[in-house]
Parts: sequence; C-alpha cells; structure tokens
Amino acid sequence: MVDLIGEGKIRFIGMSEALAPDLRRAAAVHPITSLQSEYSLLERGRGGCARHVRGAGIGFLPFSPVVRGLLAGSLTPERVLDDDDFRAGRASRA
Repeated sequence: MVDLIGEGKIRFIGMSEALAPDLRRAAAVHPITSLQSEYSLLERGRGGCARHVRGAGIGFLPFSPVVRGLLAGSLTPERVLDDDDFRAGRASRA
C-alpha cells in the first residue's frame, strides 16, 4: 500500500473492522487515515478502538448505525427474512 502511495495511485490508507493492536501495527508502517467499523446502539465496543482512533488522529467511519435495519422500521412482523439472514436469529447454513 505504501508503494501505491509513492506511485501516486492512492492517496490514503484506511482499515475496516480492525482492532486497536492491528491499527497500531499498521500505523507503524504508514499513517492510517480512517477506520471503518460497525458502531450502533448495540455495538459500541470494538476492543478499545474508539479511544485509540481519537488519540491517534484517525478518522472514524461508522457503519450500520441503526443496527442493520433493526431500528429503521424496515423489519415488520409481516416481513419474512431469508434463512441465512443473521437478523432472523437462525444459524446460517455455511
């Protein structure tokens, strides 16, 4: 990735769903610009990442703030979810 920056092919490096130790290791090689991670009413932890991101000046891009549709009003009693949809509360068929 650092080589791609040197070649002018990318400008920034971001990570997705990384834990604080992973961010530290990556930042030791090259500055990390942002972290994308689930952050919602039900998912706030991420292993201390929020503290590390704030302290390291890394941007945070949350996804799924309304718990993947659970709080968006899109899941009504009449709606039938696929068997492999985790929101159905059934084990996936891997």
